Amino acid sequence: MEKKPLIIRCSDGWIYGLFGYYEEAVEVAEQHVDGTEHTYIII
Repeated sequence: MEKKPLIIRCSDGWIYGLFGYYEEAVEVAEQHVDGTEHTYIII
């Protein structure tokens, strides 16, 4: 696997960009929405 530019968009309007692995993006997104009903997408 190689690192890629990824963007996380949350239903609360939060946007985060990183250059890394998909699994890293999932971890960041999960930490952001933990304890809420918000959802996210990674593109």
